[in-house]
Amino acid sequence: MRVCYFALLHAAALVVMANKSEKSHSIVHLVPLRDVADHRNDVSVNQSLRAQAAPGDEERVAGSSAVKMAMDGLEAHAKLRTEGKDLGEHFEDWMKRLSQRELVNGVVSNFGADESAEQALVKKLVDVYGDNMIGPWIARLSLAEKLTSGEERIREILTKHWAAEQSLGDMITLIRASEKFEDVDFYRPGVVKLLQKFTPTAVNEAIMAGYGKSEAYFVSVLYRATMKEGSDLAACEAAWQYYRWRFSEEWDTWKIFKRSYLYHFAEDIKKFVDKSERSYDILMKEQMKRSFDLMQTASKVSKLETFEGQGAVYD
Repeated sequence: MRVCYFALLHAAALVVMANKSEKSHSIVHLVPLRDVADHRNDVSVNQSLRAQAAPGDEERVAGSSAVKMAMDGLEAHAKLRTEGKDLGEHFEDWMKRLSQRELVNGVVSNFGADESAEQALVKKLVDVYGDNMIGPWIARLSLAEKLTSGEERIREILTKHWAAEQSLGDMITLIRASEKFEDVDFYRPGVVKLLQKFTPTAVNEAIMAGYGKSEAYFVSVLYRATMKEGSDLAACEAAWQYYRWRFSEEWDTWKIFKRSYLYHFAEDIKKFVDKSERSYDILMKEQMKRSFDLMQTASKVSKLETFEGQGAVYD
């Protein structure tokens, strides 16, 4: 919803027109009173009204003043960092300013005219805010259903230049540190794309390591991710293949799969639940069967015909 306000300043012979919407900041325009009174001189009025008719931050012009404000803010935060101040809220505020692609490009242009300018911006962001803020932030963007054009642009820059310099283990740790991130989100398309420079085997090995090498928890998360709407099913299948590859061929039997799963779950009880670091429910028997089927189908080496109406033998 967009609301417009008008005010008359007699002393200055100006009309103040301001508008505000739920998605944008207030925009204020000063129009000479004579232009409002004389319809023959309504060009400036119409220009102001057209500007106010824009749908929000996405359509607003990223002028040099907006770019300068963004750069000034970045430098101010750099100074705060040297003073040892907490930059959490400042980082969020600065990133939210970059709602417009043209504004992001304007900020990039302050660092040069080619791709090295993007790298220089990323280096500046790391120097000012640090990996521990950037990692969770880009993970949140990767999970967002809708982004502004500016958020898409800066995610593109950070994925290309920041993520490329991170170790896989660090990436997994930083992603998991993101607010409201759940482990099933590792198989969401945006996060899969964020980790695409690494092989699926390496990614799942790092995820397993992030779980404290908990095989039962890995299966539990992977099962829930596979069943969850919106997951990248190709990534889930690759994870099941990794899980099957990790163990010997004896895993082709349901009894051994179940026994091993229950054994590792029992180990996890002591490792996670007693320490209150993480708790989760053991998979129900039917879910365990389904997990076994998913692993077998993904690996394409099944000795048990678990699909196509044949069914596996579960004891």
